[in-house]
Amino acid sequence: MQVRKTPLTVLRREVNRVALLIVVGLLFVVYSPDLALATNIPALSPWGLFLGGAFFVAAVSHVMRRVLFPRLDLQLIAIEAIEKRNTAAAVVFLGICLVLAAFILINGSMLRL
Repeated sequence: MQVRKTPLTVLRREVNRVALLIVVGLLFVVYSPDLALATNIPALSPWGLFLGGAFFVAAVSHVMRRVLFPRLDLQLIAIEAIEKRNTAAAVVFLGICLVLAAFILINGSMLRL
């Protein structure tokens, strides 16, 4: 039997994840030029900016998943699909993943501009 998580516990966990992704993204963006100068490898600067942008996109996509699918817990759906061989849960899991993948691809293409 699955234990329902309280909304406050879920919110606390989500805020911590998003904050960590944003902090790591900021670290890459802020310190990549300094690292490129210190190592005398200029190619590190744009790569650090790209990695920082990827962490920002991950943070935004995490928030978007909660906004678009507020009552669906992706982890519980995956467990349901795997353990009980529930095809409907597997299709829901795949649908959520496709929506998130499309969102990430759109944001990734915007980063290149």
